[in-house]
Amino acid sequence: MLTCVILSVSPVLAPCDGFTFGKYISEDGGASWFRVREGSMVYVDMETDVHWMMRITVFLSSLWGGPITDVVVKDRFGAEIEIDGYAPGDVMPASHGSASYYTKGASEKVFLTWNIGTLNPGETATLEFEISTDHNPADHQEYTTPSVCGCPETYYELNSGAVLKFRYEGKQYSAETPSLMVVVYE
Repeated sequence: MLTCVILSVSPVLAPCDGFTFGKYISEDGGASWFRVREGSMVYVDMETDVHWMMRITVFLSSLWGGPITDVVVKDRFGAEIEIDGYAPGDVMPASHGSASYYTKGASEKVFLTWNIGTLNPGETATLEFEISTDHNPADHQEYTTPSVCGCPETYYELNSGAVLKFRYEGKQYSAETPSLMVVVYE
């Protein structure tokens, strides 16, 4: 029996009863990771070429009575973020299923989709990729712009959080990771 905190009218899962959906970031090339939690921030000096490793995981405990199916993760990044090493539409390696991204609009915002498929009890699905900051094509919203408010730092939302959707025992569920802020210093 699945018992979770219901966060809205539609079935939404929080990490509970052996189910975890998380996003992690590494500032040292993957040697150490921290989990993105509400209010998480990374700090950078003003420069255009800052690199991070990003990891998204979905874990299903062996205590679950059956698999989750139609598992899809979607994430999006602002125009000032690039996914390194892959072109839009390229298949990105993942432990389960396949992932790819596309860009949209003149500012080329990044939209990532990871189709996991089925996840059985006891399995963990993992996707890792490198992201970096840069000027967007319109040369706006880059992480090198000084604060317009006269503050010593500028805050940007790196992304608004990944969204997971899946089916379990015939019902549709979803979960979301918190957003991640970048603090840019002059």
